[in-house]
Amino acid sequence: MVLGSLRRYQAMDSIAHMLASPILESFYGARVGDPLGGIYALDHDFVEELAHEGPFWGETIQGYGIDFWILTRALCWNKTVCEVNLGGAVKLHSLEARNRIFRENAQTIFEAIKRDNAVWLKDRLLIKVADILSRQEAKRPDYITYPPDSLLRNYERSLENNRDLLAVIDPEGEFARLASVQPFYMDDDLWVSALLALMIQYVFDDQVDEKGIFDLLTGLYNGRVLSYITEMQAYQKCLPQGEGCQPDELLLHKMESILRRLTDVFWKHKPDLNQAWSQYQEQCRPPLIP
Repeated sequence: MVLGSLRRYQAMDSIAHMLASPILESFYGARVGDPLGGIYALDHDFVEELAHEGPFWGETIQGYGIDFWILTRALCWNKTVCEVNLGGAVKLHSLEARNRIFRENAQTIFEAIKRDNAVWLKDRLLIKVADILSRQEAKRPDYITYPPDSLLRNYERSLENNRDLLAVIDPEGEFARLASVQPFYMDDDLWVSALLALMIQYVFDDQVDEKGIFDLLTGLYNGRVLSYITEMQAYQKCLPQGEGCQPDELLLHKMESILRRLTDVFWKHKPDLNQAWSQYQEQCRPPLIP
């Protein structure tokens, strides 16, 4: 499988970098530059396998989540994966459209995690890094962002609309308190723990409102992006000024360090998730019938 990457910029609001990439590394043991590029070269046998597997996944792969699904099928089936950097710029979506893209990706990711537990529950000693054919073109930071007020309103609205679900994953009310603190900041631990808690609810609670799960998760993601913007703006103010300075390069390194830090937090939470998952599986196992 050849994966085409269209990203020339390192984006502040990137579903690939803030959600898909850390999960691919910590759950599937694969490090990929741009897992949601949407361009592939697939061999005939792999296409046949996907065509056979697809109907069993239903609506979860009929939207933007198809990219994550194809890549994780390749990883689960031990296909060789390489990546080609094709350049390209970030396409700006409205916040409403971006929220829909996030929800569809999140639904596919949760469903893949649910079905692939035999793969990711194993302890990993090695991380596979895709071979990359790259143009000689330096990445640049992306300054395209949504208005902070819009992100905060979406965050607050999602909390208000899903209070019952929020009480399950956040009994201490930490997310509600964040909305009244200026500047707004949600750290990586809080974001990852909430995401994994919602994942547990999605998989093991038959009575849970799936629409509510992804609505709340989208709002929390907007809060995380807002926190990312706040962190980058504070860092940018500390950069040296004057001739010879390279602010773009420094910002790019900062963005990459945030991605690495977020991935490390996923790794930190992974053993607890494995343990909780195994316990829930044991509780949900049907009784033996003689």
